[in-house]
Amino acid sequence: MTSRRVAVIVVADSELAFLPLGESSVVATAVERARAADCAPEVMVWVAEECLASWEALKPARRPACTVSFIPSLAQLALNADAEIVLLHEATRPLTLPATFDRVAMAIVDDVTHARPAHVVVDTLKIVDAQDRITGTVNRDEVQSLTSPEGYRVSAIVSGPAPRGWYLAVSEPSSADFVRGDQESLKVREPGDVLLVESFLAWQTRH
Repeated sequence: MTSRRVAVIVVADSELAFLPLGESSVVATAVERARAADCAPEVMVWVAEECLASWEALKPARRPACTVSFIPSLAQLALNADAEIVLLHEATRPLTLPATFDRVAMAIVDDVTHARPAHVVVDTLKIVDAQDRITGTVNRDEVQSLTSPEGYRVSAIVSGPAPRGWYLAVSEPSSADFVRGDQESLKVREPGDVLLVESFLAWQTRH
């Protein structure tokens, strides 16, 4: 396992992050998963400005037990982290396995500035036109589903617009890598998804 200092910033930029999940909450569960990684990361939460009201409404017992930041700039928080590698993790993916954090951290090496987990697509994906008519089928051998966390070498992070699908921009020239993700990294996309996440959480606890 990497001996470099690793920080995980759990990104709470959706009100869904503050939904109850069992006796805890979505965001607090995400924090505990990150904290269980073998790379022993420092874990903190970043709350987006538009989610401040949801944070304030969160019962103290459901709040994550870690440092919480409300500064406007996520990039600045990442740059100021006391770490060589920073992982940005979507709070709405609370069941991501600790081993996934480790794989992403390990992927950040001298010639790789940022990395992210991905896994094979098991669903059949159809291509549709503007009238919602099916025009083709996506070849699943040519695509993968991106999950979380995103890993960055802190020294490579720069200000400016991030590439599509990433939180932060990195210096050029740069190289991205993809590592094996996990199917458990379900994303809470609507309130009803919490029931599905709770069932997976109960299954993981039993096994």
